[in-house]
Amino acid sequence: MPQTLFDGVRGQLLHLIPRFGLCNKAQFILEALELICGASLRLPPGAQRPEACRLNRDGTAIQFSLALTAGLSPRLQFLGEAGAHGLDAAERAAVGLETMEAVARLAGAREEFREALPLLREMTPEDLGPSMGSGPGVYWIGVSFPPAGEPAMTAYVNARFGDEPAQWERAGRFAASFGRSVAWERIEAEFRGRLAPLGVAMTLAAGRPPSGRIYCSAYGLPFLYYQQTLPQVSGDSLSGELLDRYVEAMIGGDRNYPSQSAVCSVEFDEEGSNVKFELCAHCAFATDAEASARCGRWLDSEGLDAGLYRDTIRLLGGARGTGRPELHAYVGVGARRGEPYSTFYLNPGPGLAS
Repeated sequence: MPQTLFDGVRGQLLHLIPRFGLCNKAQFILEALELICGASLRLPPGAQRPEACRLNRDGTAIQFSLALTAGLSPRLQFLGEAGAHGLDAAERAAVGLETMEAVARLAGAREEFREALPLLREMTPEDLGPSMGSGPGVYWIGVSFPPAGEPAMTAYVNARFGDEPAQWERAGRFAASFGRSVAWERIEAEFRGRLAPLGVAMTLAAGRPPSGRIYCSAYGLPFLYYQQTLPQVSGDSLSGELLDRYVEAMIGGDRNYPSQSAVCSVEFDEEGSNVKFELCAHCAFATDAEASARCGRWLDSEGLDAGLYRDTIRLLGGARGTGRPELHAYVGVGARRGEPYSTFYLNPGPGLAS
């Protein structure tokens, strides 16, 4: 067992880097890990606590993510929360912004970050004083490394502060900043009263316009609602047929019952918008083994890189245990410019404690 979570995650990265064909970028990737999680993962495996970070159910302050699209080389991606344990909300927010700037500088996107900073501050709750106490922060920071081309940084802002009308209002301002007010008003009219804002994210890369994404979540809606609504609000980027196949593959016969926790997100970029649908793995599957089997079969059936998914699962500790999923956090499906993609968010923490 590694001495700290950071040591364990660093070791996992060293195995993942060659699998993604990124040996020439290894030092760069490890430096990004140090910047984002150097303080937040300096804990013995098993010492993380749910109240310390909302990124994972057990409080582990990092997730690996995998996005698979037919014909495209996948990126090595992870996201984490910066800052040592015990910081109050204002202190953690300050560390988060400092870390974002450092990561953006590493990625060659310092100017892009400076241009995005006013919007990030606008999305941040005004009252982050000591009265909010220590615990989860308002920012998460993601990085993405392609085999060729420039890396990207994603800045996530937690929307679950203040009352819900204020959350919707901030989401509207975020969409407006990308020139997507009309599209977002149509989506909000459909979502409001059924889903609630969860957060926003901006992805920045050197020499490219930023993209933004708004996340909303719900519990207990019928699967049929998502299957009928998301193709409408996506402008057909996420087809009803694709979503129907996905729900059948992930849920099977249980699709006739109300869904449990799910997340719908809308991305805005220079070419338009796209919608992604995600399921909470802890709600959708009985075990990590079931999640792995269903996800692998889905990828096989869609002609996506099931081998990379299975290798990633193995390198992060494997789908073991008989209780609720610990490795799988969220699984999802979307479509971008007509091409379907599947996403997986994976928690490396529990595997390092066993």
